[in-house]
Amino acid sequence: MFCQNCGTEFLSGAYFCPNCGAKIINNGTREQPHVEATQPHEDMYAENNYTTHKNHEQQSERVHAEGEPQPMHEHDENLLMRAYLSCSVSSDVLTKPVAHYIKAFEKFNSGVTKANWNWAAFFFGGWNLMYRRSYMWGILIEVASWIIVGATAGIGLITALVRGAFLDYVHYMRYTQMRSQAQAAHPNDIGKQCEYLATAGGVNKAIIAICIVCSIFYAVFTVGLVAVGIFTFEKMFDFAEDIFDGFKRFDL
Repeated sequence: MFCQNCGTEFLSGAYFCPNCGAKIINNGTREQPHVEATQPHEDMYAENNYTTHKNHEQQSERVHAEGEPQPMHEHDENLLMRAYLSCSVSSDVLTKPVAHYIKAFEKFNSGVTKANWNWAAFFFGGWNLMYRRSYMWGILIEVASWIIVGATAGIGLITALVRGAFLDYVHYMRYTQMRSQAQAAHPNDIGKQCEYLATAGGVNKAIIAICIVCSIFYAVFTVGLVAVGIFTFEKMFDFAEDIFDGFKRFDL
């Protein structure tokens, strides 16, 4: 007999072709081996379903990560401080003033204290804040210092001591405000956050010239005020002397 599938000759009474494996029917026809297709199909479906699920899960995690700020690491915090204080995204910039403020900001971050001594704040007060672009607080503190010193003689030293101890924390308050704005504008992108803070931070050297000009005007105003006071006092003294002489002339 011959296999009707491949034509191979085989002995009568065989149930399967020895060459192709086709099942031999009694009437000489063949029946193709039954292949179970359900399981591979189910396996393929399960694999595709798993892949789709993982892709969707990874995409959801990525969107979640991009949309919500992640916890900040200590190294990132240091980079943001350097960018804000030095007005540069380079991590190599570490001048003496920058190192001073980084140390102060780290101490404030820990919540240990709000005091940190600063000689520039002691001598220049609000001008030191304005120089570091904290304009609103700088103006308020400078005006308040003038009012306090003018209204209460002898308290100027106390005012200077308070400025020297706490103005670093005032500057830190502006840093935290700018940092929050940077994180809201560029969540989880430390590079963009550093660029934002570098633009918002640094110093304004024009404040030095403004401080000198204002100091000159203040000195001229003070000297003029003293001169007017002396002149007025002399006139009042001469007037009082004339009145006294008049009383003497009329034997009053």
